[in-house]
Amino acid sequence: MRSTNTFQADDGHEYEMAEEPLGTDGQGAVYRSRSSDGTEVAIKRILNGANLGPEKNRELQIALRLGDASRQYLLAPLTWAVDGTDLLLVMPLAERSLADELTEHPDGLTEDDVVPILRDIATGMVELRAAEIVHRDLKPANVLFFNGRWHSQTLA
Repeated sequence: MRSTNTFQADDGHEYEMAEEPLGTDGQGAVYRSRSSDGTEVAIKRILNGANLGPEKNRELQIALRLGDASRQYLLAPLTWAVDGTDLLLVMPLAERSLADELTEHPDGLTEDDVVPILRDIATGMVELRAAEIVHRDLKPANVLFFNGRWHSQTLA
């Protein structure tokens, strides 16, 4: 599936991916990585994503559209690369997902826990709408905790 564990992204940094994925989905897998400056990130490898070309690949278009814009409740790609026919999207490395949080609390979360989570998710959806992007897969696995708040992963 992967031609190399190291690649250079559009931002000029070199990234080294772990062998084992953090998770998989229908499009590919997500890997832990470290940039050449030591920053830990996540890499989403989209199988055959480069075959579409940048103008037709929805995930890359989202990354380019959000760019450097200040978004407090969205977890958007930082940069990207192509590896053969695969598209590699470099993302901030989240601490956990809402799916993980729900698994850790099988009896449910308290109202005091749920209200801030829902507020963060709703604010993220407002930010996404302001960028004229529709989230097509909002679910607990795509809500990630990063830097003290819940973020909607934009690649869905």
